[in-house]
Amino acid sequence: MSVHAATWAGRCTGCHRDGLTVGSRLTHGLRVLCDRCASQPYAMPSINGTAAAPAAGAGKRPPSQNGAPPAAWLAGSPMDPCAVGAEPLPPLPGFPFLHREMTAVISGPTGKGRSSLIQACAYDAARGGVRVAYLGGEVTEPEFNARAALLTERRLDDADEVRDALSRARYLDLHSTLALAWKNPERWVTEVGALYDVVIVDPLNDALAAAGLGHENVDYIGFHTKLMEPLRTHGVAVVMLDNIGHAEDAQGRPMGASAKMHKADLMFSCTAQDDPSLLRLTATKVRSVRAAFGKGATWECDEATQTLTGIDAVFAPASRQSRVERRRDEERGNILHALSDAERGLRELERLTGIAKSTLRRRLRLLEEEGLAQEGEQGWRKGGPVGQPRGVGPLDHPPAIFTDDPVASQGASVTHLFPTPDDDGSAA
Repeated sequence: MSVHAATWAGRCTGCHRDGLTVGSRLTHGLRVLCDRCASQPYAMPSINGTAAAPAAGAGKRPPSQNGAPPAAWLAGSPMDPCAVGAEPLPPLPGFPFLHREMTAVISGPTGKGRSSLIQACAYDAARGGVRVAYLGGEVTEPEFNARAALLTERRLDDADEVRDALSRARYLDLHSTLALAWKNPERWVTEVGALYDVVIVDPLNDALAAAGLGHENVDYIGFHTKLMEPLRTHGVAVVMLDNIGHAEDAQGRPMGASAKMHKADLMFSCTAQDDPSLLRLTATKVRSVRAAFGKGATWECDEATQTLTGIDAVFAPASRQSRVERRRDEERGNILHALSDAERGLRELERLTGIAKSTLRRRLRLLEEEGLAQEGEQGWRKGGPVGQPRGVGPLDHPPAIFTDDPVASQGASVTHLFPTPDDDGSAA
């Protein structure tokens, strides 16, 4: 191969452009290339069956034949360590084992209290401002309400006082709702994303049957990809309850398709204890590095109050107990020290703490979620609303689909997501 620093007018044998004034002439045998094509990798033709050494610059992206830029749909997104922080996400109120935009599968033996545990979580979440949809296949609507009455007694709550707050938790018939959702997945994703923060599917196998699916991996992957996974783009968290198999080696995983384990972001195993009577929830899979707990984290729900308490739930995985973790805690403390009752802008906070603005914004948003910081018109100050997730309105303004006004509700039933119970799924 030889390079000639000269100007040549002619056709480049790489991009086939005529009349091009070539700044340098690079010859590979009989090939004459322009500057652009000469900078790209070129595989020398084989000689006597032996491949020649690769050209200089091998590994670079080859040019398209017409010189056009690569297609936008193949461009992708660059890796950006500044785009999303690695700090643990705050758990959802009422669901100490769950984060927004994650799917969780809870498996355990039937009849041991999984549904009661998850309804207790929904009870606490509704009181904390979280909108919950409970899709019941085995638990009926009267049973759902009877369990709510029992929870108020065990929590020593006044039923009339908490009734409005608990209206954020809604019962939907699993079979009719998911049958319509399977016919109208776009409508399902859009409406659920607008109405709820958490969706509970109980049980998972009934959900597959409602969609007319079997128990093979391909069936579950289709169900998850079509109905569950898209909800994450709307910030919705999904909890699916499932039974365990009868085999000895199947006691810690959901029965049926192995794809249930593969697709879930979080997996939990439920075990019952008789003396004292309680239900233990243990994390068996934690995919996200942003989860506030690690594999093996454990919570217990006692029968007396049905309150979920973390016993081994370390809310900072040991794998992140490092210099980065310590620096994060120091920055958090410096920001809290710099905040006051008067609003301070990012520039002033940057001067007081020595923390870059991009990092400041992430830290302040997390503090806002915890109720330790509040954003005003002129900047940030101490304090703020506690336990009120974004997008949740006041109690006296429920979603229109659930109002008592027949015009606003458009004939909707509380037990169905879609406007009319006999809807065949053809409406937009």
